[in-house]
Amino acid sequence: MAQARPGTATSRAALVCGASLLVSLPVLAGSGTASAPAVSPGPPAPAGAAAADDAAAQDSWIAKAHEAQKKGSIFEALDAFDHAIKADPSRADIRLEYADLLRTAGFWLRSAAQYKAVLVLRPDSADCRLGYGELLLAEYQFAASAEQFSGVLKLPTTPLNKEHAMVGLGTAQYALDDYVAAEKTFSAALAGQPDSTSAIAYLALSKRKLGDLDEAQRLWTRFLELQPGAARAKIHRIEIEELKAAIDQARSAVQRAPSNAPAWANLGRMLRQKPDLAGASEAYSAAVRLSPAEASYRFSLGAVLRDMGRWDAAAGSFAAVGHDARYGSLALYNLAHCARRAGDHEVERKAWSEVVALHPRDMYAYHRYVEATKATHGFDVEKSSATQAAARALATPHSGDPLPLVRLSIVQQAGGDREAARRAALDALRIDPNDVHAQKLLRDLLVLDNAAVTRVMKESRSTQQEARGKAALLMVLSREAEAETEFRKLLQQTPGDARVMVALAYCLKSLGRPEEAAGLLEAARQADPEYLYAQLDLGLMRLEQSRYDDAIAAAREAVRISPEDPVGYALMGSALRGKGDLDKAARALEQAVSIDPLDEAGAPRLLLAKVYGAMGRNDEARTALTGDLPEEPDEIYRLAWQFVRDTY
Repeated sequence: MAQARPGTATSRAALVCGASLLVSLPVLAGSGTASAPAVSPGPPAPAGAAAADDAAAQDSWIAKAHEAQKKGSIFEALDAFDHAIKADPSRADIRLEYADLLRTAGFWLRSAAQYKAVLVLRPDSADCRLGYGELLLAEYQFAASAEQFSGVLKLPTTPLNKEHAMVGLGTAQYALDDYVAAEKTFSAALAGQPDSTSAIAYLALSKRKLGDLDEAQRLWTRFLELQPGAARAKIHRIEIEELKAAIDQARSAVQRAPSNAPAWANLGRMLRQKPDLAGASEAYSAAVRLSPAEASYRFSLGAVLRDMGRWDAAAGSFAAVGHDARYGSLALYNLAHCARRAGDHEVERKAWSEVVALHPRDMYAYHRYVEATKATHGFDVEKSSATQAAARALATPHSGDPLPLVRLSIVQQAGGDREAARRAALDALRIDPNDVHAQKLLRDLLVLDNAAVTRVMKESRSTQQEARGKAALLMVLSREAEAETEFRKLLQQTPGDARVMVALAYCLKSLGRPEEAAGLLEAARQADPEYLYAQLDLGLMRLEQSRYDDAIAAAREAVRISPEDPVGYALMGSALRGKGDLDKAARALEQAVSIDPLDEAGAPRLLLAKVYGAMGRNDEARTALTGDLPEEPDEIYRLAWQFVRDTY
């Protein structure tokens, strides 16, 4: 389990789960963007003797480029192509060769510029549009990629290029979740080239997405006739066969026992995997009628209705889940999502408010709640309440709770006052330099803003509280060596301060002195047995040392001190897994996931999937990995890049 502290790898595990699509298009690697400004093809080639000299020079550079390619000297070839194009910018054929080589070498920005230049010179170049389309496809610019492949289909071209363009277009449509259009495109491709394995594979995947299991199975069988050794095709076919058998068994079960609620729920789960959302909705509705108190049935019905876009009905089902320990927060997350889609801002605000009431330290939920108050004209009231609570916390800085100041920081940031947000986050760290929420907020507020870092550092003067803030800030900025010095000074002034001991221990551990850090954490736990981070950090250290019983003991104390914090449960699950007690590990991790649906605290969802897999509960492992949070593209984007920033 990743340690949920700044300065190390982030606590969020980014899971990028993608199916192998068996497509024959090249796999590209590299970085950059295809949004470079179009490059002018340049002035016409000079005439006369000068032109002859330039042509000779260009031929020489082209020959060098081709020779370098044969030797595998890619950079030498690129340099030669660059010189050749400078000798005569109007040579579209050379630009196209150069663009293709840049693309395969991973220089996507430069490659895109060359493709655009070729299209200025030769807008009817099918080869250029195919190469550019592949580049855009590799960059996940699916709509732009589809435009290029569609352009090829409007040109007179070879059957091979046409097949290539249709497979590319269908791939882009599939990636855009337009499975109906992808199905039509791949079917058309197969009409022209019946043995195109790429078209067969993607058509099978499209049919699978559309719920046509019989046709998907037939297509994979055809694929395996052409490529008998294709392991992934075999896996796809086996999965379809198993799902079809499971659906048949589930139907038989409800026919034998029509009053059996679990049987109906199992049928709903199978049909949802097909996917047959209408059938799944009917099955889950039957389960709810038969067992109205079962929260999992109501939640699953809501999830299916959400996937169908029936926002109001889904919201009603999620609201009926109530404050269930396993599904309560997750249902409220989904309720807020459905309410926003339906345009009901008041229901959305209430949903986030309930999550915050259930789990006060769910800062993501509080952030969304604050944003929702802006849409319902309640922001000023929340800001006033947060300001008053923060003032009370500051009145007792040595024993106060940093949570009100963390919330105030979120409110100030939502109101557009980043300076006030920074001050509130720093004040929270003056109370407790180890508070992970305050650390994360301050890091986010200071990232790429050196001027703000300088201002905040200058604010740290000579008082003890300001010195605590300076030390905590240095730790947030991953300047642990400097932070160690400051925390040692503070510990001399207040020898029994458990919060300072834990912060100093974190610095020592980061600096490669784990034994000294462990000693400080033991001392901190003895000084204040009720201090959460003393238990958590010591437990994490014992887990890393494979001292599982000690880690479990610390985790139990952490859960006792703060039962609404998911990190204690995640730590316990990790330690129990290490000890080999998978059943108890699963229960602890299930609790962590239920408290933290967004999976921020040490990636418990990933670990839970591993535990389920080790127990042979493979279906549950897959479900744990995917979760059932609503898809919020802007949030996925933000969290993914935050993970990259904090980890690499």
